[in-house]
Amino acid sequence: MSAESEGRTEQPTGQKLQRARREGQVAKSQDLSAATLSLVGTLTIWLLGGWCVENFAACLYRFIFEELSAEALPHDKEVIPYLLMALQYTFFILVPILALMVVAALAIDIYQVGLKVSFDPLKLKFSKLNPVSGMKNLFSKQKVVMLGQNLLKLVFAAAVTLPVLWAAYMESASLAFLVPSASASYCADSAITVALRVSCALLVLSLFDWWYQRYKFNEQMKMTKEEVKDEARSQEGDPQVKQKRRQKQMEMARNRMMKEIPDADVVVRNPTHYAVALKYSPEMAAPAVVAKGKNKIAEKILELAKEARVPMWQDPWLARELYKLEIGEAIPPELFQAVVNILSHVMKKEKMAEFMKNKNAA
Repeated sequence: MSAESEGRTEQPTGQKLQRARREGQVAKSQDLSAATLSLVGTLTIWLLGGWCVENFAACLYRFIFEELSAEALPHDKEVIPYLLMALQYTFFILVPILALMVVAALAIDIYQVGLKVSFDPLKLKFSKLNPVSGMKNLFSKQKVVMLGQNLLKLVFAAAVTLPVLWAAYMESASLAFLVPSASASYCADSAITVALRVSCALLVLSLFDWWYQRYKFNEQMKMTKEEVKDEARSQEGDPQVKQKRRQKQMEMARNRMMKEIPDADVVVRNPTHYAVALKYSPEMAAPAVVAKGKNKIAEKILELAKEARVPMWQDPWLARELYKLEIGEAIPPELFQAVVNILSHVMKKEKMAEFMKNKNAA
């Protein structure tokens, strides 16, 4: 069944992809790895074949004519050291080819899935031993695709190798008139040509397989809308809980702000839609906003200011400009003169009220 038919219409999240990667589930084409190794091995033999043959012949000559034929082997002399020596010569010759193959294998794997080691695929999972699931997989869509790929490989391999094999067949009769070294060279060249053509054909087909593996992996990783929501909740928290927490934080910040209103020097309003409480002391570089609000919060600020006998000043434009500032932020230079004028007027009014009060008391 396709991902859409199962309701999985959303692209996989990064969290799900990382979890799948930790479990060893990645988009990887085995055909691409095999074709690359085949091509690298063939090219290595083509480039280093002459060197390998020369060294092998030299080692074989030394082994036979210098080590074994120096004198007749006694019956009690062990053959194992000579076998180990032959293996040592063979390993020395094959080291360059093996090294290049290992480097190529690592490079193609890193290119496909990156540098990531996971041992989860090696764990025993009894679900994979279910015979019913195994029978279903034998007739699955993936098996049909694999069968088509294998048939296409055979067709491609036959198409690119038949011309070379036919040419070799036509020339086979003339090989009898050549010296053995020339015949061997011709056969080796024909074999290398066939291997190169097959490797290149498989590499081209493996590119399509790589695309298909990435497409299939993405289809397998697709998620339903509910799964995406669950991922978001698990990663970022429940939206309802986050909203309640945010509301609680805003309420606590509002309560702290309201406690600063009785100590404010003046409240600038517009006339009830905006209200900003300002405070100034000699140690401050400039007056600062200690409380602000609009609509209902502005009404609450005006109510508390009235109870605390904080002077109020009505200036619609200034109130809106001051409302743009953050709590605790100092007045900017462009508003400094207007605020200083208001504070000066309020302080003069307070001093005048205090003077009249003392005069009446006297």
